[in-house]
Amino acid sequence: MKRLLALSLLLIVGLLVTACGAVTTDTNISMRGITVTLTLTEAELNAEIAARAAARQAADPNAELLVQGASVDFAPDSITLSGQFRAPNSGSVDGSITFGLSTTDGRLNVNVRSVSITGYDENDQLVTDMTLMVEQILNNRAGRLAQGDAEATAEVTEEAAEETAVASEPTDIPIFTIDSASITDDAIQIVIRLNSR
Repeated sequence: MKRLLALSLLLIVGLLVTACGAVTTDTNISMRGITVTLTLTEAELNAEIAARAAARQAADPNAELLVQGASVDFAPDSITLSGQFRAPNSGSVDGSITFGLSTTDGRLNVNVRSVSITGYDENDQLVTDMTLMVEQILNNRAGRLAQGDAEATAEVTEEAAEETAVASEPTDIPIFTIDSASITDDAIQIVIRLNSR
């Protein structure tokens, strides 16, 4: 029964990611779940940041934006967010924040590596807000993929099949966990494990 459920889940995920277009799939099952890699480009992250700014402005036309003209640049193991940031007193100032990624307990964390904004350091609320925004965007994209969002770009990767039967299934296993995350010059790759229940 568990094997049939896992095969069905793999087939559904395979059909969803294949429907996205530019994806490849390898089908293999593990009792530990299916591993999916989410790839997010600079253009996609820029679009997500712009959408958040537009939603904030639509909700409150008088709201002061944290950053305008935001643009991300990927380098190995870092994301640099540049733009015009809200100045400490008034107006705006050009600058950038560089982030790194890590995973803890199946969750993706965004960490500040450096801040190059006049009047700010890594402990200021603006930097905390920008860090949380990037972290929420990445975790939300991973969650949407794990729940079968056909617009998320994914690649199902091979994993050795285990033949050992499981006597009972714990019910507190999350739907997905994040195994790892990496940044290259071209993209962020987040490895997501879809846990079998």
